[in-house]
Amino acid sequence: ERAPEPDEGAAKTSTASGVTLADCEALGMRAADASCYELFHSAFEPLIVDAHPLYTSDAAHPVDQDLSQVATSTADSSRWISATAVASRLFQGYRAPAFASAEELSEIDAMARDSLSRLEGVPGTYLSPDTAAEYLPPALAAHTPAGFSGAGRGVFLAEDSSLAAFVNGEDHIKVVVTAARPEDAMNRALDTLRGVQECFSFQFHEALGFVTSNPAGLGTAMDVSMEVAVPSELPEDLADLLLEKYGVSIVPAGVGAVTIASEYRVGVTEVQALVAIVSAAMELEVL
Repeated sequence: ERAPEPDEGAAKTSTASGVTLADCEALGMRAADASCYELFHSAFEPLIVDAHPLYTSDAAHPVDQDLSQVATSTADSSRWISATAVASRLFQGYRAPAFASAEELSEIDAMARDSLSRLEGVPGTYLSPDTAAEYLPPALAAHTPAGFSGAGRGVFLAEDSSLAAFVNGEDHIKVVVTAARPEDAMNRALDTLRGVQECFSFQFHEALGFVTSNPAGLGTAMDVSMEVAVPSELPEDLADLLLEKYGVSIVPAGVGAVTIASEYRVGVTEVQALVAIVSAAMELEVL
């Protein structure tokens, strides 16, 4: 008798929480939790390989969040306009919001509201999605998860309007921080996640890093970007050079400015992501 192909067997299987490959496919190949990446490995593997150039299935994803190791004070930051860090997590023991029941969403929402309201040194307000849309500044509102509305969802908005935490978007939490410097944005996002860990543990996969529903977000599960002032004309090959050298992208951000963004998540640490962004910014300073 012919042995079933990997996907053929997976199609007849479900995770411990009852999620099937068909469920993941119906949502555009999204994972309910870490077990989906294990059980439906052959279906997710091509997406992971495509999104993460440094990924290898036999290597452990590294974690290093001690950003104090990176000396950015020596950089000439006179051209640095702003920085943004976006960090997402799935909570251990819960399915991703798109797979969760109304009861699960409500439970996560209540617990997240409680933990966010107790963040040390971060006064703020927990808002419904509709109310948040009225108060979020554009830099934070731009990161609102798609289809973010309805019960069991909310947004914590810091009093200084530089931090927002979206609860039960695509992932259980998505923290967005704006700051003058990339290390400040990253540190504040990571500190917020540490505060949430008083109530939740984060899903983590040895090879894939921090687990997100979208396979493109795995690894550090953090996007870091910064806007930098530049001369009006840049070398034509600059984008390819910075991607090859530092693993960052560069796109126009209005007249006389560009946005540098980290592109590697799996296979790099948070420290390495910061070093890449700052190194690229410093290279632009000499143009």
